[in-house]
Amino acid sequence: MIRSYINDKKFISNNTKQITQLFNAECDSITAKVTVNHIDSSRNKITCSFNSLNKIFKTDGIQLNQY
Repeated sequence: MIRSYINDKKFISNNTKQITQLFNAECDSITAKVTVNHIDSSRNKITCSFNSLNKIFKTDGIQLNQY
């Protein structure tokens, strides 16, 4: 019997953890350097990171939500 790897719960769980950890690490790195002078730039970097990770993980059927 051949198992579809995409439907494997462990695969989905691992990818969900990975995208969450990557996004949290990016946000931590960006927010550690935030100052009043470049808060908009920092916000844009977080948005770009969010969009980039969603594009990367789209092929695996995993994405971050804005909620």
